[in-house]
Amino acid sequence: KYDARNFVTRNNDQLPKDVLECVCKCTNDIIRSRFETIAIERAKQPTGIRRKMGATSATVCTKFRTKIIALMEFLLTSKIRYIRCIKPNENSSP
Repeated sequence: KYDARNFVTRNNDQLPKDVLECVCKCTNDIIRSRFETIAIERAKQPTGIRRKMGATSATVCTKFRTKIIALMEFLLTSKIRYIRCIKPNENSSP
């Protein structure tokens, strides 16, 4: 059974530090003020927590890519004799 509770929290990547710094220099007041708030909140976090969310942590995209690569490696090692269609061929045509 799929559980969607806290989906956004579990899959929320942190903005890279350089992107956050760049957006904080934006000339648009609305965008700059919103991201300055995020930068201030991030600065208040203890150093250990910020380090865990830095460049060395795996993002959702990185985790997905790793799983896809593992799946492709598994499929390449198997001896596939047919391809099963996800969408049925109602016309029964090749």
